[in-house]
Amino acid sequence: MFHVFKAMAGDTLSVSFNASREYRVWIVERPGVTVTDSALASVKQQCESVVRACLAGESLDYGLFAEGDAAWDRSVITLITRSSDAVPVAFNAMPLLDVIQGGERAAVLHLGLVMVDPAERSGGLSWILYGLTCFALFLRQGMRPLWISSVTQVPARRRHGGRNVQQRLPCARADPAILYPPAPCPPDHAPTPRGLWRG
Repeated sequence: MFHVFKAMAGDTLSVSFNASREYRVWIVERPGVTVTDSALASVKQQCESVVRACLAGESLDYGLFAEGDAAWDRSVITLITRSSDAVPVAFNAMPLLDVIQGGERAAVLHLGLVMVDPAERSGGLSWILYGLTCFALFLRQGMRPLWISSVTQVPARRRHGGRNVQQRLPCARADPAILYPPAPCPPDHAPTPRGLWRG
């Protein structure tokens, strides 16, 4: 176990270990710039295999699977394979987002794309894909605060609700000094956007 903690103390995280008798885990930070070309090609192929298992043979064309390697350069990948035959069964791709906080550059870990082979979804893998990966990054950066984001959608005037959000926003009271919930509007199926400035 000592080599696992030692691997977590480097400048970038890359650690592989047996999580149980059934599963082996590889957590790698920014594989697009930290591993060899052959290792990167292998992890890409294994993640694509999990996608096909989840989507009945279909593939994705966004995030990790968009053209180019930009997402692989800025993400933390957790890949889980079966110990018995090395078949990939799950992965998590968590982008590291660069932000400026108090005039200093920091990184926010976004809890991004997670896919688990349907045949393995009762295997209790969530704690590895989320909790263990975040804990490993927390240790790697010397137990300093780790900023995490789980936001997946932000309402906008013409997006994420389109017509309904556009209709609701003008109904808000015109008080630009504070954030406020919108005033009552005709009911429909869209969620009520809150905490928005009137545009």
